[in-house]
Amino acid sequence: PTMPPGSTQRLGLGVEESIKIARNTRFDEATGGIFGGSTMLTHHVSVELANRMSNRILVEVCERVPAVPSGFEKDIKVEETEVAPVWQKRTPLPGEVPVEGERAWRVVLQPGEAQTLKATWTVKIPASKMLGGGNRRT
Repeated sequence: PTMPPGSTQRLGLGVEESIKIARNTRFDEATGGIFGGSTMLTHHVSVELANRMSNRILVEVCERVPAVPSGFEKDIKVEETEVAPVWQKRTPLPGEVPVEGERAWRVVLQPGEAQTLKATWTVKIPASKMLGGGNRRT
């Protein structure tokens, strides 16, 4: 498509084989609260990055934390419990539609450097409820 002067556009140019990225997930389900009145769905995400290039790189890793639909805030809670290093709410580029719950890490890796990014969040729902399609979401 034609682009106006000064605008930006993201282009996928393929995979850079010298940058290693591995995303690993773990999911735990437990009951909690007084008399087991709630179900806690805990999601653990670990992203391993390694720069095998001869120059430093900037990597943006995006992750999406579940968003609670309007009107359900009383029953459903989402808590980001552990995040390392700190991530930010992602700012969309001009022309992009904002995504509810999107987070981003922006990491600079020196040549030969590796780093692991970690995030954990818990979705708390009443024990009598279940997410559409099942509770597991990773």
